[in-house]
Amino acid sequence: MAVLDKGTDVEARTAELQEQEMNPTAQQAWSSVASQVEVIWGEIFQTADKILKVHFKFGFEKFSDKISPSIEDIILSLKAIEALLDGIHHVLDYSEQRLVSNSKQQILWVQDLADALKNNDEPRYTQAIEKLTKQAVV
Repeated sequence: MAVLDKGTDVEARTAELQEQEMNPTAQQAWSSVASQVEVIWGEIFQTADKILKVHFKFGFEKFSDKISPSIEDIILSLKAIEALLDGIHHVLDYSEQRLVSNSKQQILWVQDLADALKNNDEPRYTQAIEKLTKQAVV
């Protein structure tokens, strides 16, 4: 693969690479990446669902004590996943990009919830819970 010059349009180069015929190994790898986007999306929504279950069972006061792994560990994992999604977003097709955007929105709301817990801000926590509850599955 050629190194991109400083002025090279990344989107144009990506489109060019996608138009070129890929060898079978590259096609298989690309197919695997695309299918993993849906798996990642599902895992993020399962994480959000777990957070909501802990909230509904224990509420704001006991949330931090009852969530396992800790909300800090959850955020750390979600941020790593978000960085990965950011790195591949521009080469995905539209439906996969929608899954990535939806996933990133969930991550943002979980981060809001974590920040609210850290700052003992129950109204902000409640807002984050409402957003997680209303998140549409696309």
